[in-house]
Amino acid sequence: MHSRTDRGQSLRYQPPAADTTVTFFISSIDNFGPRTAPDSAPHPAAPPAVGGAGTAPSTRLGTLGRRLLGAFLAVLALNGIGSAIGVVALQRIGHSASEMVDRRVATERLVADAHRLQAMNAERYKAVALSSEPEVGEILGADIARTQQQYDALLAQLAERLQGTEDAQRVAAVRTAGADFRKACEALIAARDSGLTERIRKVYGEQFVPAAARLLSALGGLSQSQRQAIDAGASEVAALGATGRWALLAFGALSLVLGTLLALWLVRRITRPIALASATADRVAGLDLRQEIQGHGRDETGRMLASLAVMQTALRNLVRRVQALGQTINVASSEIAGGNADLSSRTEETAARLQETAASLEHVTRRVSDAADSAQRTERLASEAAQVAREGNGVVGQVAQTMQQIAASSRRIADITGVIDTIAFQTNILALNAAVESARAGEQGRGFAVVAAEVRSLANRSAEAAREIKHLTTASVQQVEAGAGLAERAGQTMHRVVATIEDTARTMGEIRSHAQSQNEDIAAIHAAMTRLDEMTQQNAALVEESAAAAESLRGQTHDLASLVDRFVLPPVQQQRPGAAAPAIAAPTLPVPQPRLQPQRLAATG
Repeated sequence: MHSRTDRGQSLRYQPPAADTTVTFFISSIDNFGPRTAPDSAPHPAAPPAVGGAGTAPSTRLGTLGRRLLGAFLAVLALNGIGSAIGVVALQRIGHSASEMVDRRVATERLVADAHRLQAMNAERYKAVALSSEPEVGEILGADIARTQQQYDALLAQLAERLQGTEDAQRVAAVRTAGADFRKACEALIAARDSGLTERIRKVYGEQFVPAAARLLSALGGLSQSQRQAIDAGASEVAALGATGRWALLAFGALSLVLGTLLALWLVRRITRPIALASATADRVAGLDLRQEIQGHGRDETGRMLASLAVMQTALRNLVRRVQALGQTINVASSEIAGGNADLSSRTEETAARLQETAASLEHVTRRVSDAADSAQRTERLASEAAQVAREGNGVVGQVAQTMQQIAASSRRIADITGVIDTIAFQTNILALNAAVESARAGEQGRGFAVVAAEVRSLANRSAEAAREIKHLTTASVQQVEAGAGLAERAGQTMHRVVATIEDTARTMGEIRSHAQSQNEDIAAIHAAMTRLDEMTQQNAALVEESAAAAESLRGQTHDLASLVDRFVLPPVQQQRPGAAAPAIAAPTLPVPQPRLQPQRLAATG
């Protein structure tokens, strides 16, 4: 078995060594890939706004803002061009690398797998042919068939991938060599089945080994062709990378040089005016306003110097006007002091008059208070009289009600008397009827006639008494009705008396209320006069304080004038006629001219 293995050593599969250039290129692509992301490119920042506070940015050519913008845009344009070149180079490199990895490297791997499969089958055929045991053929036959199917699938993929290329002929040569190799394998198996050793050696040496060598050689040539294509792609990628690096370096150097020149130019254009402005500010801080500032240029620095010139002119005008105002305040404070003295004397006189008025109001308040007390007492008496009158009115009402009850009783007595009279009349009629009946009866009815006569006599007397009672009752009813009418008129009179007394009490209450209101109003006037007296006294104190403040104002005005005099101003005649005025007009500060004319208040006697 060892000898057989040694003899078949030349047919064993040797994997092709990886090219160092391809390995380096693939590792370079893996390391370089994340850096080529287009989203990682920095976006150019927006240029800063140009212009001072309160001033709209200038859009004219030649301003500092436009110069800064142009410089930054130039540098950004160069960086953009370099970035674009780098992106294009990276895209080409990525395309070449993708083509090489996806097509050429994959194809080379397919060729290597096909080479490995055929080498394995060659070893298996060799083992089957040289083995004397039939079990070897049965065991390796299935592996040979499975490997042959895999090889046919790989060869079909290679034919599809390399169709229309220069390697298509090599694939055809591989197919031809593969067909010859299969024939040699079949001849080798047939020789083995014959059992003739010489025939096996002859077929193995003359047909099988040359056919296997041609097939593996054809596969090796196809693999070598793919490796050469991979090497060519790697060289192309390396050339593209070198070109991109040099382009980026060139544009980076150009951007650096241009940016440096622009920075030096801008620094020179900015620092000189700023240094002049700083020196001017130092002189102004030293209270020296004599220096003339000349602003040149239309950019922001020129306008800044012009604004400083306007500021210095405004400060000069301000100092001059403060000096003028100090003199005006001095005169005004003197007038205020005189007016305060006059106002103080008149305030004292007003305070004395107010005290007299307050004393008079206090006397009137006492009188009104006494009148209010009297009105209150009168109202109380009127209320008591109204209460007594209401009680009398109630008693008269009760009398009238009693008289009405007596009249009702008299009328009832008259009715009863009428009933008695009717009974007497009917009794008389009955007596007459009894007498008539007794007369008819004769002697038997004589006693009954006597009784009837007595009854008739009694009935007549009863009727007479009833008539007398009726006359008396009628007279009593008339008298009672007359008394009831008098009681009713007396009640009406008492009701009017009560209403009159109540009106009197109500009027006295209103008088008392008005007196109290007058008392409260006079008290309020008295309080107001007292408050006015206090305010007048306070005004007098304020007048004294105002006089002291006016005197203090005079002293402070003197101090202000001494402070303002520390500013060094050029003479007014120094301004040359026809001199260029600043670009911005100095603000005009109005100077108020106070004129105090205190009014003289005439004293009232």
